[in-house]
Amino acid sequence: MYKAQGKEPPKEMDDTVIYNRGILWAAVHVEAIRHAFEANGGKQPTGEDIKKGFEQIHDFGLGGLVPPLQITAADHEGGGWVQVFQVKGGKLVKETDWFRAYPEIVAQAVAKAE
Repeated sequence: MYKAQGKEPPKEMDDTVIYNRGILWAAVHVEAIRHAFEANGGKQPTGEDIKKGFEQIHDFGLGGLVPPLQITAADHEGGGWVQVFQVKGGKLVKETDWFRAYPEIVAQAVAKAE
């Protein structure tokens, strides 16, 4: 985006993990608010409207930045997707594609803790 505009990217992008997380969660919040506005005919949404807006997020990948998130009332995490990286030559190298790491086991542990 910056390159297309002939601009230098912000220095914050040097640490792309933190920067990308910020972009992701800002985009997820905007998507939830968009859903909330659509659901109530453009009126100012309530907190409950926005909660429902989050729970309407399905297959949200932010142009491939993340796996297809699906937020539900039971799973606010988005599906439990993970990737494994390894440090090689001082750099993080992606070792796996996105996968769901034992969601049933995690769900059981959460249920047991409640």
